[in-house]
Amino acid sequence: MKTLSTLIFALFLSISLFSQEKALELTHNRRDKVKRIELNTPIVLITLEEDKIKGVLVDLDEGHLTIKDNNGTENKIELTAIHKIKRDRFDNTRWLEPFGYIAIGAGLALAAVPIVWIFDGGVKALEGLAFAGMLSAVSFPAILIGTSKRGFNVKERWSLTVVN
Repeated sequence: MKTLSTLIFALFLSISLFSQEKALELTHNRRDKVKRIELNTPIVLITLEEDKIKGVLVDLDEGHLTIKDNNGTENKIELTAIHKIKRDRFDNTRWLEPFGYIAIGAGLALAAVPIVWIFDGGVKALEGLAFAGMLSAVSFPAILIGTSKRGFNVKERWSLTVVN
């Protein structure tokens, strides 16, 4: 039984290590930088006709990519018609959760300022405003940076290839 479970574990490990999915590879024209966009990655495409398509990368082949947009429709786009690709700057945004809670605290502190002003006066209300400002100053820059997107200008700086 132990040998069978070891064999099954080794099989799954080898499949996960050596199997490779299709991906979109962006190569910088001058600096040899390579960025890889896997399937099921949320992206934003801007075509040459200035159409903006938001969705998830579903399928790739040599000349086309398919994006399933937020409405559930699949859009098949030629690689030559793409002007710019935008994707999330960070693959994992779980680190933003504490900053979101701090921002909620800033909103609650700001909402409590009029009540504090009524019962305790203007000095305590100014302290509440200062506290809300500090919480905002801590949380909002991290949230703005963490939710920003990285753009890749395909027509000028980056070239697209489909990797199997």
